[in-house]
Amino acid sequence: MTENNQPSDSLVFPVSERQKSIADMIFIIKGIGRWPAYHAIRHLNMAWKIKDIDKEMALFRAITAEEESATAVFRAIQCRGYNNSGKLKPRDHLQKNALSSFIITISYKLASTGVDIGRVSIFVHEDNRLGIKITRKTSKASSGSSYESATPIPPLEFKLSETFGESVARKIDFRSYFVE
Repeated sequence: MTENNQPSDSLVFPVSERQKSIADMIFIIKGIGRWPAYHAIRHLNMAWKIKDIDKEMALFRAITAEEESATAVFRAIQCRGYNNSGKLKPRDHLQKNALSSFIITISYKLASTGVDIGRVSIFVHEDNRLGIKITRKTSKASSGSSYESATPIPPLEFKLSETFGESVARKIDFRSYFVE
């Protein structure tokens, strides 16, 4: 890959424009999380190229891509210095396999709040940190208010901004949904 090319230029599998822009953020990543993210895309490309020739090897490449992406997430968490991030083992297959269940659990809980998780904006802060914002036009929640946006507060909270007369923000803490 040359300096002018973006990671999304090499993708051979079907992706949305949003997914392409996420892939292009790989080289913004600082620290040791960059290369596992890059290799995850590389393994997905190879899986896609050989899917009709050798399904078993394509599946193995796809599983390897998932593990590489989990490694990138673990490394990013460690680089940001989250509490207990030193306990993460980026080479431990059991921990890496648990990441997808962890994300699914948070997604279900977030969906139960009335926030539409289908509209995710990813952006880069001035100091090159990635930012995420989840937005929604309107949704009736049990309180009768309509949520408009959710912003992650690391490590396991979201700030929901809701409109009910005035704009009010509240936090959702996901820690109670996971057993230590």
